[in-house]
Amino acid sequence: VAIGMGPVPADCEEAAGIAFTVTTADGVAVGSCITEDFGGCTVQVPLGTTIVVTEDVSTLPAGYAPKENPQTRQTPPPPGAAGEFIAEFINVARDAELPAAGDAGSVTIYKAVCPAGYMDDTYFDDCYDSSEAGIEFAVSNIKSDFSANGTTDANGFISFQLPDELAGDLINISEVSPPVEVPGGTEPPFVVYCTRNGGQPVDFHYGLIQLDPGGDAYDVEINGIAQGDQIRCDWYNIPVATAQPSDLQSGGIGLTRAAWEADHGVGVPVDTPSFVFDTFAYEDEDVTYYVAFEGSKEDADDVIMYVEVAWGEEGVPYQQATEAVRALLPADATIMEAYAAPPTPGGPIALNAQHHASGALATVPYGSPDSTLTGDILVIYHTEIRDLGSTGHQPNIEETIKRVSIMAAIPAG
Repeated sequence: VAIGMGPVPADCEEAAGIAFTVTTADGVAVGSCITEDFGGCTVQVPLGTTIVVTEDVSTLPAGYAPKENPQTRQTPPPPGAAGEFIAEFINVARDAELPAAGDAGSVTIYKAVCPAGYMDDTYFDDCYDSSEAGIEFAVSNIKSDFSANGTTDANGFISFQLPDELAGDLINISEVSPPVEVPGGTEPPFVVYCTRNGGQPVDFHYGLIQLDPGGDAYDVEINGIAQGDQIRCDWYNIPVATAQPSDLQSGGIGLTRAAWEADHGVGVPVDTPSFVFDTFAYEDEDVTYYVAFEGSKEDADDVIMYVEVAWGEEGVPYQQATEAVRALLPADATIMEAYAAPPTPGGPIALNAQHHASGALATVPYGSPDSTLTGDILVIYHTEIRDLGSTGHQPNIEETIKRVSIMAAIPAG
């Protein structure tokens, strides 16, 4: 693996003397190297495995930290790469000066917010620039009387001096104004990254705390505060995506991406150049869902415009297919018209279409805040007809559904 040998981004310089280690995914050491004057170094790695490249932040200049560390790469390389591939590390200067350390040190919090329903994990790239001012944080120690509150400044920063009695102890950090209440067992609605003394990772854990007068929220607990520590925590809140209209009651059409992926996981992008919406595949036990959303690929509030249910070569009985379709439609969807087409000439596939109408779907926003979907839905059953050997006047026909397409109509223009 060639470390730091790609093109140097604008406003960046090569850095010599930076140490890196390479391990396998399960932690087995592969090798190490230190960057030379041109900012790169090379480690020989095994093919056909996953490797993890980690930058030793203690070898970085003071005040700098990596944007992504560690980095994971898969071997072997693509054809033509001659056994070499690149892990590029970019280190950036922190925006705020850490306060001078007290007897036990200091802690600085930087508060930023991600887009509603954010589902990626590149927080520095996607969320860091969205700082929040006026957010109150508290730092405390449950074993002593120490407790301090402060509010983030115009740039999203708040700093606390730690008294000498906390050296070797722990601190708890919580967001006060207001804390985000969560049901028991729910994941924290924020992500935190903490470093000490300019870039060394800090071990911490999320703790569940009880609110007054009731309810639960999460805080962050950092153990082992060392003498003179300067701790910096980047705190990224992830707002919950906009709730579904309470009267929609749909398992598919009209749902937000966040609501769908809460039950089906994250989809795999599908290349559909002739289709206007971004489409993703979701594998289930015996069925694959191809789902298209309005808008971008990362907005949790985008709604489902199209669902295709595919059961594979064997197909399923018509009754099973209709039950699957019913679960993907709004609860108030009603059949308005039905159409049937015979099998195509020389082919076994017949198309049966239904026009559904849903008043609840007609309240779902589309395109702009003052526009909604029409509430019309087209359902097309792709029916395979098999002649199992008819005798006399008694047909022996088997009909199975191999896939169903469900489409929500969009406003004209």
